[in-house]
Amino acid sequence: MYFSSCLAVASAVVISPSVMAADGPDYTQITGAVDFEAVMTGIMAIAVAVAGLYVCVNGVKKLTAFLRSA
Repeated sequence: MYFSSCLAVASAVVISPSVMAADGPDYTQITGAVDFEAVMTGIMAIAVAVAGLYVCVNGVKKLTAFLRSA
């Protein structure tokens, strides 16, 4: 009984990759119709603004630390 259940599991493991390798549905028409360029441009603009603010804040902190130590 144990051998037959192990054999069933082993055959499922061997068969599964070949079944999964079959071509799935083609979504290129749906995904090709969506344009995220404007959204990505906005996200990148916000990221650049936040990074610039971070650089300015750290620069001011380092400058004030330098002036205090002098």
